[in-house]
Amino acid sequence: MSKILSLLKANMGIVILFTIATLLCSQRLTAYIIIPIAIPALLYQSIQILRYWHSPQQRAIRLTAIVIIITSLSSVLVFHIYRHYSVRTKSEQIAKTIEMFYLNNNRYPDKLEEMGIDPKEVLDCCGLYFHVYNDSPALTYDVTYIPMDWWNYSFTTHEWIYIAP
Repeated sequence: MSKILSLLKANMGIVILFTIATLLCSQRLTAYIIIPIAIPALLYQSIQILRYWHSPQQRAIRLTAIVIIITSLSSVLVFHIYRHYSVRTKSEQIAKTIEMFYLNNNRYPDKLEEMGIDPKEVLDCCGLYFHVYNDSPALTYDVTYIPMDWWNYSFTTHEWIYIAP
């Protein structure tokens, strides 16, 4: 245990940087930010391993740094994969509710409130937007890891379509 603590202490800057990066990049629309931080850090630590190959202590410090960086990247990736599937599940439920409303009323709802859904709650949890324009509904939510990209539900094909500007 003391060996691990000494390796973490030797990499305190990396621990702090990638803890902050993990926390920031685990927010909605921010995953891409960690890539320009992690790739150069991984390259630098890899070069340092080669440079200090003869020193077991330095090699262990550099390998620990690589493990910290990869753990940070993995954490962000797992968070966004989880978020994608949870948002998709909630969005699917809302799409099915809208379709049922259409079948029962022969029209699409003007607002989510007509179906008992709080649009602020849905926006906060999922980044989901719904509106009707010329009797054509639009249901979209933002991609959790990239800003400006969207998933749009097609009410004719009953599929989610990825939209990137």
